[in-house]
Parts: sequence; structure tokens; C-alpha cells
Amino acid sequence: MAAYCLKPTQIFASNEAEDILFKSVKRIKGEAPVTLRILHPQGSLENIRPCATSFTKKSGIEFEFIETPVDNINTKIFIDHARGKNTFDIALPATFAIPDLAESGSLAELTEYSNEYEQECSYPPSLYDLGDSFNGKFYGYQTDGDIYMM
Repeated sequence: MAAYCLKPTQIFASNEAEDILFKSVKRIKGEAPVTLRILHPQGSLENIRPCATSFTKKSGIEFEFIETPVDNINTKIFIDHARGKNTFDIALPATFAIPDLAESGSLAELTEYSNEYEQECSYPPSLYDLGDSFNGKFYGYQTDGDIYMM
């Protein structure tokens, strides 16, 4: 989600594509109030909040932010999954953990979603696209460009 909010003029091929997306979101959401819980690494909230605010204005979907230390976010996702808890709806894990999180079943595979809806958006290629997938399956969009170096 956050990746779509950074530069909407580059993401959406036109205002028409953006209108289609948000009309679909509103139709699926219906009239019931919806709040999505985002698990994010400490220090990233000020980058996420403007995207969430923009999304809320266009969709009516609210957000709750759950902050965890950056070096603990992957462990939090694993533990939440292992315990069968649903303490968040969206997570922003470190890219290097995507293979382990995917193999453990801790992440939802989004290949079908991506294939269906990405066509309506012009998602610009980037250096980080490789981190979006594992074993040919799509798991999400990069939300920043941080990397760990050896």
C-alpha cells in the first residue's frame, strides 16, 4: 500500500485508473467501518502516515499503527503466525526475511492479486523488485530502500 502512495503520478497510468481502484475498494468495503492494522518498524511512521492519510481520504479505510523495533519485526511476524494470532493486517518486514517468512507460511501470497490489479497501475521497475517475490511467488511491494550490507 505505502509504495502506491509515494508518487501517485508515476504509479497510476491515469486519474481514471486511480478512480477505478478506489471505487473498487469502496465497493468491497461497503458501508461498514474498516480499520487496517499496520505492523511497522520503529522510525518509519512519519513516512507511512501521509500515505495512510491519503488512502483513508480516498477509501474511507482507517489505519492503526503498531510499532516494533526494526530488528524485531521479522520475529514478531513469525511469532504472531506461530501462535495463530491476528494482531496486524499488513506488515513491513525487512526484505531479507521474505524467503523465511514465505516458507513458514507467515506471509500471504499475493501473486493472483498482483496479476489481476497491477495491470491497472503502472508500477515503475526498480532495483528492489527482486525482494517483492520468492520462488516465483509475489509477496508485496517494497516501501523503502533500506538495505543491510556485509
